[in-house]
Order: sequence, then structure tokens, then C-alpha cells
Amino acid sequence: MWDNLDHITESEREELKKAFYAEAYEIVEKLQDSLLQIEEHRDDKDLLTAIRRHVHTLKGDSLSVGLTSVGTVCHGMEDFFVHLFRDADLVNKTAIELLLSCADTIHQLLVESETGDSSSSADKVTERMRAYLQEENSVSEYTGPGQKDKTVFPVFTEYQRLQIQKARLVGMRLFEVEIVFHELCKERSIAACMIVQRLGCAGEIVAVSPATDSEEIETAKRIMFVLASKEDEEQIRQAAFISGITGATHIRVLACGADIGAPGKPAAADPAQHISKLENELMRVEPAKIDRIMNLVGELIIGRSMIEQIARDLEGDTVSSGISARLFMANAYLERIVADLQKSAMKMRMVPVNHIFRRFPKMVRDLSSHSDKKVLVYLHGRETELDKKIVDALGEPLSHIIRNAVDHGIETPEERKRMGKAEEGAITLRAYHEASQIVIEVSDDGRGIDIETLKRKAIESGFLEISESDKISDSTGLNLIFCSGLSTSSSVSETSGRGVGMDAVKASVQALKGMTYVESKQGEGTTFRMRLPLTLAVIRALLFEVSNRQYAIPISSVTEAVRISKDGLATIDGRDALLLRDRVVPVISLKDIFEMAGTSDHKQLVIVVNAGGRSIGLRVDRLIGQQELVIKSVEENFTQTDLIAGASILGDGRAILILDVAAVYRKAIEREKSKEVTA
Repeated sequence: MWDNLDHITESEREELKKAFYAEAYEIVEKLQDSLLQIEEHRDDKDLLTAIRRHVHTLKGDSLSVGLTSVGTVCHGMEDFFVHLFRDADLVNKTAIELLLSCADTIHQLLVESETGDSSSSADKVTERMRAYLQEENSVSEYTGPGQKDKTVFPVFTEYQRLQIQKARLVGMRLFEVEIVFHELCKERSIAACMIVQRLGCAGEIVAVSPATDSEEIETAKRIMFVLASKEDEEQIRQAAFISGITGATHIRVLACGADIGAPGKPAAADPAQHISKLENELMRVEPAKIDRIMNLVGELIIGRSMIEQIARDLEGDTVSSGISARLFMANAYLERIVADLQKSAMKMRMVPVNHIFRRFPKMVRDLSSHSDKKVLVYLHGRETELDKKIVDALGEPLSHIIRNAVDHGIETPEERKRMGKAEEGAITLRAYHEASQIVIEVSDDGRGIDIETLKRKAIESGFLEISESDKISDSTGLNLIFCSGLSTSSSVSETSGRGVGMDAVKASVQALKGMTYVESKQGEGTTFRMRLPLTLAVIRALLFEVSNRQYAIPISSVTEAVRISKDGLATIDGRDALLLRDRVVPVISLKDIFEMAGTSDHKQLVIVVNAGGRSIGLRVDRLIGQQELVIKSVEENFTQTDLIAGASILGDGRAILILDVAAVYRKAIEREKSKEVTA
């Protein structure tokens, strides 16, 4: 591949490769989406036309860069689509599965081309298409005049379609001519050549079947022609008649190919040139360039904070009060500009979650077919936008959840019928905004999670003590599903059952600064819910102080802040707790967690946050306020704890650490357990 591009420089070649692969992978995704839709709307010719357009574009792009293997598969698919255009009844499950296999093969060929591998071949899938078409054509029969208008002729090649288009432009009609050989005709190959010569005088022969030079012609009872001609049927019949050679002659006008171009009308536009208005408005930008813009925006935010800090420092000085006021005005103006720039830059990074959702209908289709189950997929909120880095990282956790849903959650059709359910199980993916976060849900209507079985497995694996199993709530018990190596399945399948999936889901979501929840009702189904930040670049945070050190937590995790007296906390089972509107909220002292010295003031502040699905209180010394922070990653060399989610720089140049609320909660639980063991 790429051998035909020796005339361009190496840098130009690399740019062309990037553009080609980005476009090709996107077309393959669109192709798979459309093929899954055509399964439900088999008579939708517009959808078939869109699919053919995708294939045509991919073929042209692939051949232009020398990737002939992909071009070969696409060319075979184009011929296959002509076969499907003839009759909606031909768009059956077998045909769609074959086309999906073609899309998989194209994807594999693209991956191998990009990585330099060449182990796959296009021969297998193209041979399957050829065999399918031959089988379909062999069972077709001419139905005779007055019966259903259904051509028995083999599908047209791309060249033949061009012939048809040109013929229609000059006012020719398309005829299917079936000539039955006379019973006394013996040398049928010679007879076929004579018929070809006679019909050639009446018009332009587009196709012949069987071919005049094939072995099949000698035993054939009839020969078929597709003829483009300006003559009428009777004139064609007279031209075809040869005494002692031709017997019965059947002629009918073909409606097939009308989509290519009607007589007297301009030809339809080349599918490869059909580009929607939306596609014209899109421009591809490399992620690295967007990241660079976001970094610069972050530096601007820090610079604006510095101006604000200088203005505050000058505010109390009577000599510099005028300068302070002017700085505040400049800062307000700069704040508006930076805010608009930040929003624009963030929108560049935002992509619809459909980028990741679109891959799952085919995955479910393959998994359900393999396990002899019937599963439907419903997608909601596909237009919901999220940071591209988060969308890309969601692929693995969502795949684990969906595999488990198909393998363990959804019952077999027989089981579902016995339970009074529909034979088809349902998996629903939903995305929506909630406050400053996005929520991704994966639900199924299967058998649900048996909490008692889950507890028993957790005890056997050492994740749960027998004495604790009766005390924990159902919601806490369900979270045991995220323990590493724990599986409720009694057998190991190709897709799940090893207990290595759900812990990976939780770890992946935590790495994205999100949280995972699970809800399940036995016999009714299970829902996994992931709450994620809209972006990993900039957050709105609440700043506070503990022992004269400043920290921050994302404002999306904060429920409220409560000021209490020193004796305003209750003690329950030896642990501090806050009675808040008939609720008991456990309180964690950050001084104890960070092992800091110092005494607290008489008045204390408790920040109530949401951690892992439950409310907890963080006891702090002083609230500083809200501020927009640019998240900077902290190298492992500089921190030995998982309590830190990142860092940022304040307006006065000081660094501030951003806490991971869920990690703080886990640390508090570990401390309590270690105290109990010591006691």
C-alpha cells in the first residue's frame, strides 16, 4: 500500500494517511449503523442508497491510496446492492449478515494496513458474496407475461450500470429477452453467437447469460439477454428469430435500473459526490491541536486569576485604590473574553456519545446470535455531548457491562416465555445531563442480580465476613459486584464469567473522575449508572482550608455546607455523625485523614458531599469560596497517595490540590477497619 504515492513528500504522505484512516473508520461505522437499520426497514430504498454511497466513497478512497483489498470488497458489495435493489424481499437476514461480515472485514483490513500487518484477505468474504448471488440466481425462474415483474438476470456490474445509464440518456429502453433454444438446435454455442449478432443489430447488448463461450451454454435450454434498444418489442422479436435455432421468445421491459437515470432526464449524481450540508460544515481537527488550545485557555484562566489577586492586594491601599479599580474593570472584561474562549474551546472537544453508542447494536447482535438469545437494543440521548477523551475511554467499561447483560442478565427465549416476558430481551443505553455532570445508564430487563448469591460468593472469595453479610444493606451488597475476581456466574463463557469485568468498569470510571452505581431487582433487570464530569480540563471547585493548607473539591460533588458548634456532632458507634434534617450523615475529619496537627476553632464547618452514592460530611476549618480551576495532572513522583485527583494553580501562584472525594471516603473506611482490628 501507498506505493503509488512516491511523488509526494514523507510529511505529505503521513498527513494523507491520517486523513484517509480517519475518514475510512468513520465510513465503516456509518455503514454498520445503516446495515442494522435496514434490517428493520427492508423496503427503505433511500437507506439502501445511503449505504451504497458509503461503500462507493470508501472504494474510491481506498483505491486512490492503493489499498486494493478494501476496494475489492467494496466493489463486490456494490454489485450485491444492485441485487438487493431489485426486490425488498431479497433484503433478508442472510444478506444483511453477509454485508455486516463485509464491514467487519473492511475494518480488519484497515487496522492491519495501518499497523503494517497483512494477515487477512478479502478473498473469503468476496467468495461468499459471489456464492450467494449464484445461489439466488440459480433458484430464480422466469415467471412469464402478466406475472410478477421480477428479473432473473444476474446482477449488473458497475460497467454494465454505466452502459445502462448512457443508453437511457439517449432515449433507449431496457429489455430482458429470454430466448428458448429450438428442440432441434444442437450446436448451441454457435447458435448463441448467431443470436448475439442478430440482436446486436437491434440495439446494444448489456449482458448475456450464460456466456456464449462458457461450457454451460451447450446444455442450456435458454439464453438470457439484457438489451438496450430504441426498437419496440415486436421488432426485437423479429430480430431474434432464426429458423431452427430459436423457439419461444419472451420479452419484457425492465424497470430495474430506473434509479440510475431515466430516459430524457439528466443522469443522477455520482453517489461519491453526494455530500450533505452538514458534512460540508464539518472540519477535521487533530486532537493534539485542540489539546494545545485548551492548555493555552487554561493558562489564560490562571493569568486572569493573577490579575484579580493583584487587584485585591491593592484594594486596601489608598494610594493605589484607583489602580485597583482599573484592574478590577480590566479583569471583568478579561473574564468575559476568557469565558467565551473557554466555552468555544471546550465545544471543540465535545462529541456526541453516539460515537461510542453506535458500536453496541452490532455487538449485541453478534453476542445474542452466539448465545441463541433474542436481544433488542434501544439508544436514548445519542446527541448528548461529552469530552472526546471521556467518550473514547467509555468504550471498555460499557463493553463489559453489555457483555454481562447479554450473557448473564438476559434469559433465553424459553425462560422469558415461562416468566411471562417477551421473547426478545431489551438493553437500553441512555445518556443525559444532570446538573454539571453527564449520566450514562445501561439497563436490561433480564433476571437481575441475586444479592444472596452475590454475598455467598463474596464470603467464599474473602471479600466479606459472614458476620457482616446480614448487616449490610441491599445497595451495599450490590456493590460487591465490583470486587476484583468476583463473579456470580457458575460457568465461564467466551464473553464473561471470570470476574475480571466489573472491577475494571469501576476502575475506568474512577480514572475519569466519575462514580458508578448499580440497581437491580431480581426477575426484572439491572441498571448500571455512571456519573461523569463533562470535561477533564476545567472544573468549578469549592476551596477550603484545613490546618492552614488549602484544598479543593469539585462543586458537582458538593451538596451543602453546614456550620456547627464543637458539640454539634453526635457520636454513633464511636463515629462522628451529623443529624441533618432527619438524616444521619457520617462525618470525616480531614485532619485525621491527612494526619495533620493543630486544633479546631470552636465553630466548625462540615461540607456535605456525595461519595459513592451516599452522603458524607468533610470537617474543615474554613471555606474560601468557589473558583474555576484548570486541572493539572500530578506526577506519581510527587505524590504517594490516591486521595489526590489533580492539582491547579491559584492567582497568587500557589499550587492547590484537588481531592478525590470517593478516595477520601474509602480511606476513612480503611482507617476504621484497621482500628477495629487493632482493638
